[in-house]
Amino acid sequence: ITLLQKTKLIKIAQSIVRQGPHHRENIVTFYRILRDEARLEFTEDNKPTLDSFLTECFDDALQGDTVGKKT
Repeated sequence: ITLLQKTKLIKIAQSIVRQGPHHRENIVTFYRILRDEARLEFTEDNKPTLDSFLTECFDDALQGDTVGKKT
C-alpha cells in the first residue's frame, strides 16, 4: 500500500467511524466491503480458509502503530 493510498484510506475510515446514529452500520459495511473484495480476489480459497486468513490479518493489525493515528 502506498503512502497516498494509506492517506486516502485513513480519511475514508475517519468519516466511516465518526460517532453518530449509523456508525455501527457504517463499520459493518466497511468490513463487509473488505471481505467481499478479498473473496473476489482470492477465488482459490474456500470460505473457512479465507475467514481464517482475514482473522489472522485482523489480529496482526492489532499489533504496532498506524500511520495517521491520532495521539
